Amino acid sequence: MQMRQFKFLYVFCFVILTVCQLQAQTLVGDAVQIVPGTYRLTTNAASQIGAVWMDDAVAVNESWEMRAEVNLGGNNGGADGMAFVVRNASSDDLGGNGANMGFGGIDESIGVEMDTYYGTNWPSTGDINSDHLGIQKNGSVSHFGGNSIAGPIAAITGWNNNIENNTYHDLRVTYDATTNEMVVYFNCVQRLVGTVDLEDVLDASEGIWGFTAATGGASNIQRVKNMEWFAWPQGMAEDEVVACPGLPVELTVDSEAISPTWSPSEGLSSTSGYSVDATVDAATTYTVSYDDICGVEQLESVELAVIEFPSTELPEDTILCDEGILTFSNGPWPEGFSGMWEDGSSDLSREITTPGDYTLTLNSSAGCASTDFMTVNALSLPAFDLGEDVSICPGSSAVFDHAGVLNDVNVVWSNATNGSSIEVADAGEVWVTWEQLGCQESDTVSVLLHPIYGVDWAVNPVVLCLNEEQVIQAADANWTGGDVDLVWEDGTVGSDLTVSEPGVYTVTATTPEACTFSSTVNAVNSLNAGVDLGADGILCDQESVTLSSGYNAMQTLWFLNGDLAGLSSSFVTIENEAVNAIVEVTIGACSTYDTVSYSHVPFFDAGLPVSLALCLEDSLYLDALPGAESYAWNNGVSQESQWVNAAGTYVLSTPLLGCVFEQSTEVVPSQNTGVDLGVDVVLCENESLDVISGYAADETEWWLNGDPVLGLSEINVGGEDLTVIVEVVVGVCQSSDTLEVDYAPFFDADIPESISLCNGDSVLVSAAGGAPQYTWSSGEINSSVWITTPGIYTLSTPIQGCAYETSVSVLNIPLPVLNLGPDVQLCEGQEVALNTQLPLADQTQWSTGSLAQEVETGDAGTYSVVVTEDGCSSFDTVNVAVQELPVFDLDEDRLLCPNESAFLFVYPMLDGATVAWSTGQTTPDIDVSIPGMYSATTFINGCTWTDTVHVSKAAPLVVSLEALYELCEGEELAVTAANPVSIFPISYAWSTGQNTPSIALERSGLFEVEVSNVCESVSDGFEIKLIPCGCEAYVPSAFSPDNDGHNDMFRPVIACEPLNYTFEIWNTWGELVFASSDPTMGWIGEVEGDPALSAHSGYFAQDGLYVWRLKVAFDEGELFAPPLQEYSGTVIVVR
Repeated sequence: MQMRQFKFLYVFCFVILTVCQLQAQTLVGDAVQIVPGTYRLTTNAASQIGAVWMDDAVAVNESWEMRAEVNLGGNNGGADGMAFVVRNASSDDLGGNGANMGFGGIDESIGVEMDTYYGTNWPSTGDINSDHLGIQKNGSVSHFGGNSIAGPIAAITGWNNNIENNTYHDLRVTYDATTNEMVVYFNCVQRLVGTVDLEDVLDASEGIWGFTAATGGASNIQRVKNMEWFAWPQGMAEDEVVACPGLPVELTVDSEAISPTWSPSEGLSSTSGYSVDATVDAATTYTVSYDDICGVEQLESVELAVIEFPSTELPEDTILCDEGILTFSNGPWPEGFSGMWEDGSSDLSREITTPGDYTLTLNSSAGCASTDFMTVNALSLPAFDLGEDVSICPGSSAVFDHAGVLNDVNVVWSNATNGSSIEVADAGEVWVTWEQLGCQESDTVSVLLHPIYGVDWAVNPVVLCLNEEQVIQAADANWTGGDVDLVWEDGTVGSDLTVSEPGVYTVTATTPEACTFSSTVNAVNSLNAGVDLGADGILCDQESVTLSSGYNAMQTLWFLNGDLAGLSSSFVTIENEAVNAIVEVTIGACSTYDTVSYSHVPFFDAGLPVSLALCLEDSLYLDALPGAESYAWNNGVSQESQWVNAAGTYVLSTPLLGCVFEQSTEVVPSQNTGVDLGVDVVLCENESLDVISGYAADETEWWLNGDPVLGLSEINVGGEDLTVIVEVVVGVCQSSDTLEVDYAPFFDADIPESISLCNGDSVLVSAAGGAPQYTWSSGEINSSVWITTPGIYTLSTPIQGCAYETSVSVLNIPLPVLNLGPDVQLCEGQEVALNTQLPLADQTQWSTGSLAQEVETGDAGTYSVVVTEDGCSSFDTVNVAVQELPVFDLDEDRLLCPNESAFLFVYPMLDGATVAWSTGQTTPDIDVSIPGMYSATTFINGCTWTDTVHVSKAAPLVVSLEALYELCEGEELAVTAANPVSIFPISYAWSTGQNTPSIALERSGLFEVEVSNVCESVSDGFEIKLIPCGCEAYVPSAFSPDNDGHNDMFRPVIACEPLNYTFEIWNTWGELVFASSDPTMGWIGEVEGDPALSAHSGYFAQDGLYVWRLKVAFDEGELFAPPLQEYSGTVIVVR
């Protein structure tokens, strides 16, 4: 055994030396290359340590992704684990063994540990009791302190988290250099996320990467293969691509992307593939979706930036004027652009003096080019001259005209007009420009004005005092020209003019150049238009008078009663005295005067009272004092005294010395204006009357039928005949009134409050006699009335004007609401319950003779019933019909071969019936090929019949065997062609002559098997090669415990005698169904009461999937105790 292993390693070491050199890897310690790309880092021995490093340095300051497959061995409980490591190139290439996993002790490094051993030092390292992952740095294997980035965490989830199952596991690590985030995926499941500055930890921008592994006292064979390093994130080759407008550019995605699909489709040569061409004119974002190696959908985007050329601002066509120069710029351009003229020059400025075609081409640093074209054409304009400068008189104008010369061109004059001529009245320059297609010419002429003669008026306006004249003189003190002729508008010649009236006066001056100038001067009256204080006057009693000059205080001076000091004010007020007043008004050089006198008369008192009270139908005496010149009352009386008998204001006028004095007496009516209780009244039943005096309670006294009532301003009367007397006293005035009250009691007509009336009936209602008149609300005027409809009927019986009414309510007693419903259609065998729905009816009578509320029947016929409630009856009838059932039979259940179909039909089919299948079809027959339960339902007049048939279909027979099986010498190989249980019996025919679903083979050779049933036959073949093997265990994937003597027991096949052995089986519910420590004992497909018992006394287990676990240790000559290897898997029970 040892000898064969040594030779195997030697051969592979020879191969490894060659491949390692080709692949540029460095193997350290116990690491060897098994085949190209696959490395064993430790053997299944104690104190092993090895590493594989990729020689090419990688950038750690950029984002990356690493993928590899790792095999932690098959010994569950072995040791110690592996690590993916990125380190500084100068750091140690191997750390410590055992729990260090070859990584511990390597400084300036980052490692992802896959720890498979739970050692006694877990309190100091923080390990957890499961195969776990962690991110560590600087060669630390402790999960405490600053060197622990993330973890520990179980490598896989679930009840069985063993990764030492002799299986390759996918390890994927990504690193985002922007966020410093490292993510670890194990078997395509994200397990760890940590943040670490990789460049800072390595103290370098580049590093070396690889895998380390180690064993200690326990061991495992630990391998790694298919190690790959990528720029990350994977997908697009570039995040941004620059393209020339309208030219294709290649977009690529990583070749490991699965089924890449591109969008949007616009501009793409294809929407699928690892490489597509995109042709666009504007910036576009393309997205590619694909599945990564773990089957997870990924989305990546690339921004396709299109070169945007700056504008050259060259016109397509332009004009070159006579003797003109055109200048165009070549830049400055943004960085990355340069320009070149058609003559090959790259001058920043280009002057063009000749017509022709010109181009400017812009080139970008990305290799794109854009050319603008320009055509230069020559143009000559017509000649024009405005002539010599001109002089004009002010107010006149000069005209300039270009008609017939400047045709077909754009003309603009100096006043911004565009006509053929311009008229100018002001001095200055006059110019004209003419332009065509950008070329322009111009000419200018000066317009001069002759000097102006302007009169300088000494005063304007000239002020004329009241009744005075003024002399006006016209002259221009600044005139330096020749003699000027001055003529006024009234014909006066010369500079002077005498005026006495206000107005506008105009003088015209004519200069030696025959230019005329007119000037005006205003003559206005002085604001002092005189003052008039009016006539002399008299001031009576407290009268006053305000004298106003009509001018402001600065212009006015008053002199009162000879006071020479004078008072400067616009007005003065005179009161309670006699006054002589003089006023003087001065405005400018104009002054005016006036005088007025006022005498004063004191008030005459006639001695009249202010007011007197006048009683109702009384009179008063008014008497004035003597002394007045005369007496005049406002009611026409002209003597000192008078009697008055009416309320009002009596005014007395008494003249004296030119003054008239007035006094008045107010004669006020007494508060006692009389009392009026109104007309006599009749009070009806329950009526009352509020009788009001209109005065206060202490001013009022009542007598009711002669009885006094005191202290009330009002009383309430009713219910009896009364004589009401009231007396009111206010001051010395007294008044009274009388009211007769007649009481009319209610008339009782003696009719009932309510009467019941059935539909279609009538009733007589009669009132008692004694009323003078009877009137019903229905229109009758008799004491009795016949009523045929329900409602409220009111009888009016007026008594002494009182409208008395009595009402009777005629209540409608409705007929019983009876409705047996529509006619009934019954299906054969059915019954119907006919119900009046009137459980409280007084009487029920059916045509069948029944007196019950409900009758049941299954017979056809006509059924009627009469129902009575509250003395009223209703009648109804219903017809009952019976329909024959649409009975049919779908026959027996059907068994089909895989390619067969079943013809299902409804028979017999009742005339007029319809059918509906569970498939949704409505034909009498259908053809089906899918197994299942089918039903048909027939319908006629609401009656149905349903039948069901089950269609079963055999599954196609399948035989799928490996083309080649390798079998250890001396071992047995279980091969199965078993198919699931079918509706038809299945037969098996092996080339060995056996006819069981599975067979066991111990030799090499070519073999065939044919699987058949009544429907079909399938076959397959395979080859078995014998190979030498060590102490290994083989566990079958299926067995058939059907007691046929073949493949009835399920147990591991072991080549060597184990030192330690445990075999356990669970169902899919996690329940232990079998356990044994005896290698010779197997499971025969029964579930034991106690799985540890060896006796087979249980019951049969169900066919299906079961989970097994094998723990075994072999003696292979190791120095230490042999490691316990653990295997797990599933087995299918097929009977």
